[in-house]
Amino acid sequence: MKKSELVKLIQEKGQYNSEKDANSALASVVSAISEALGRGEDVEITGFGSFKVATQGARSGEMNGVKWSSPEKKVPKFSPGKNLKDIVAG
Repeated sequence: MKKSELVKLIQEKGQYNSEKDANSALASVVSAISEALGRGEDVEITGFGSFKVATQGARSGEMNGVKWSSPEKKVPKFSPGKNLKDIVAG
């Protein structure tokens, strides 16, 4: 599903008057989650899942004879909630 399709679905489910309002609602949710993760906070949506900040350790390797390394960094992680798992499982 592309963003435009998701916006239309949000418009229908949320009974928004326009796609612009539904798009604004989606943008607000994405922005709020992104900002919270940027501050290192976890975001939990009961039944849906949780967004967390995890630390990915430093890595190194070799590809095609070229050695490379990647420093430790923070990455977003999503863990689905029970309701979402049940819906996906059918």
